[in-house]
Amino acid sequence: MEQGTIKRGNIYITAFIYRLDMGKKGQVTVFIIIGILLVLVLGITFFLVQKIASAKLQAKTEQPLALRKEPLQQAVEKCVQDSLERAVFFISGQGGYYQTPPPYFEFAVFKIPYYFDQQILAVPTTAEIEKNLAEFIVNDFAGCKKELAHFPQKITIDGEPKVQVSLFPATIRATVSLPLRLHLGEDIVTVDTFQAKLPSELSTIIEVRDLLLHEQEKYPAAVRLSELVQLAERRHLLFTLENVEGTVLYQLGGSPALPSELSNPELPNQKKLLFTFAIRYPWNEPLESSGEKLTGEEETENNEKVSEREELKA
Repeated sequence: MEQGTIKRGNIYITAFIYRLDMGKKGQVTVFIIIGILLVLVLGITFFLVQKIASAKLQAKTEQPLALRKEPLQQAVEKCVQDSLERAVFFISGQGGYYQTPPPYFEFAVFKIPYYFDQQILAVPTTAEIEKNLAEFIVNDFAGCKKELAHFPQKITIDGEPKVQVSLFPATIRATVSLPLRLHLGEDIVTVDTFQAKLPSELSTIIEVRDLLLHEQEKYPAAVRLSELVQLAERRHLLFTLENVEGTVLYQLGGSPALPSELSNPELPNQKKLLFTFAIRYPWNEPLESSGEKLTGEEETENNEKVSEREELKA
């Protein structure tokens, strides 16, 4: 019994020692897991800290570059703005054309298109006028390139400018696409899009022009002065009519103009919008020459024509 008891005691003691050994191994395993977790946490924390520091450093490096390209952006957009103003002045002076197709009336530096001669002739649409404005800016951009040659930093120009012009009810917008590389020491910054905006009544003037020509088509031999007055008043426009060598020049815009103002594009008032076109009327002979008796309405119309003719000749 004692021996058995001793054995049981030994067994008990052995089992107790085994439990102690297993407890120590379990504690070691827990410490290992905790250590691994700490390493992972420290590693992730270190990675995040490095990433945030790198992002801040990159932002500090890029911010001065973005600021240093602003003078170039502003200089080119100022040039585009000036070019857009010259384009609107010139294209409006030629009735919406950059290269006026015949027939046209040469006056000063302009070739003014005939919109009407017994019938409606070629008249540029809004889309065609936008295209002509863009073409003017493209050809005028050579002056901008000369100005860039004097820029403090080196500039590399890739390709030729691409211009898009859009007419809105009270605004004209121009967008120029031209990749410019600005050299800032070892860094190179690319600037490629430039915009300009100009308050303008050109879209409204085109609308009035179309309505006027529609009325003119009904009465080919008469100046539709009353309709023009009404159309201009409704849209807050001013106009002038000038009879030059039998051709009537129509000028629509936000302010009246004299023909002398058309002759010099360098005058300070060149920014006035003067949309000009010509109409030729069959005024060589009066209506009575047909020998036919005029009705009351025809006689009234004929008297109006004679009166308008005399006013334009005066």
